[in-house]
Amino acid sequence: MLNRANVRARARVLYRAALGRRRNVRDELSLRRSAVVFAPHPDDETLACGGTIVRKIRAGARIRLVVMTDGGSSHRGLLPEQQLCALRAREVKEAAARLGVADGQVDLFGFRDRELNRHVGEATERAGLVLREESPEEVYVPYVHDPPVDHVATREAALRAVAVSLDRALIYEYPVWFWNHWPWVSSPLLNRREVFAVAHRNARAGIRTIRHLRDAVFIGDVMAQKRHALEAYASQLQRRGGDPGWPTLSDVAGGEFLECFFQEYELFWRWQFVRGSNQGTGFIPMLQKTDGETS
Repeated sequence: MLNRANVRARARVLYRAALGRRRNVRDELSLRRSAVVFAPHPDDETLACGGTIVRKIRAGARIRLVVMTDGGSSHRGLLPEQQLCALRAREVKEAAARLGVADGQVDLFGFRDRELNRHVGEATERAGLVLREESPEEVYVPYVHDPPVDHVATREAALRAVAVSLDRALIYEYPVWFWNHWPWVSSPLLNRREVFAVAHRNARAGIRTIRHLRDAVFIGDVMAQKRHALEAYASQLQRRGGDPGWPTLSDVAGGEFLECFFQEYELFWRWQFVRGSNQGTGFIPMLQKTDGETS
């Protein structure tokens, strides 16, 4: 008789098999393309793209990292906000260095955590300056179905900046909190009224995973470097001063969420922006996507 854990394990096997059949693994030549990575908070870039950044730098690509917010809300009330923001700024600089990104290639925009949606216009202008300076071949943004408000606002600002600053670019959308659903993490026990709504959300997420997240970068050979970079984020991984009330990423879904970022492949939704051919202003792209899909 199957229990909940066995059902989830089998579902993960089936999903991974489906992803493996549809996966487009990037070759060394494609990894050499220059890129700008837009991250909502310090650590998102390492969680979702850390291995890809390492591999691209090793291949000779020029990488610029833009972190939109100061991360000052992650432990609000446990540490003075100014002190926490300074700590997280130091952490992202150290993590970037461990990934191989030069200090001069890291921009901290410093918008207040959880309030980026109030400053999309200014963020767009500043992102546009970076894009015009770099003229990157690739741009990395949060996945369209990543729910946190700063992730939504980062994607919108970055894509609006792309639309007015570049003639064309490959867009790579990366999931972070999108992974926080069954079967990648355990589903909590639910009452009968909730179970159908959650099952529906999980089914939709599963379909999006297979349809969209088809672009893959193998990171098995750089996993140790990615882990080393993530360890720079002590505020997110360790209980400060041993305080049991200090939350860490390992607390999310009992550590299952964090383990999602240590698989052998980092996955992306890839599509191509061409000026005049895309919506490209913060909506789901409908044209010029490299996988040929329309939604």
